[in-house]
Amino acid sequence: MSHLRYGAVDVYVVALPSDRPDGAIVSALADLEASGAVGVIDFLVVSKDAAGDVTVVEIEDDEDGFGLEAGLEQLGILGEDDVAELVELVEPGTSAAIVALEMRWMRDLVERVQASGAEVLQVERVPAAVVNDLVAQLEGAE
Repeated sequence: MSHLRYGAVDVYVVALPSDRPDGAIVSALADLEASGAVGVIDFLVVSKDAAGDVTVVEIEDDEDGFGLEAGLEQLGILGEDDVAELVELVEPGTSAAIVALEMRWMRDLVERVQASGAEVLQVERVPAAVVNDLVAQLEGAE
């Protein structure tokens, strides 16, 4: 069986109501990391002032690591070009967290698929809001 060092990585850009992530977001990430379901492999906060100037703070550069435990795996896979592209989503005068999450649960699934001789051709992600809206519509049609 082929061994994958990492699973697929999802990158989330989350608009924040302030210049720091809320404790609930940090707690959810820490819980997911502790469960082994995901690995936080990059985490930064970007702020764009009214003039459009951008400030980037990496988790390891923040005084308290945004409240995340020091044991989180920080690979820093998001490069300057990635950040420059993603920060375009951030409105002037606001901040956002950019988090790269390794889907550790997916690594085992893909290894088993490959071991069986099969091959994953594509993965599509349907956002939670879309799924929930669709289910609500379907339930309303009953």
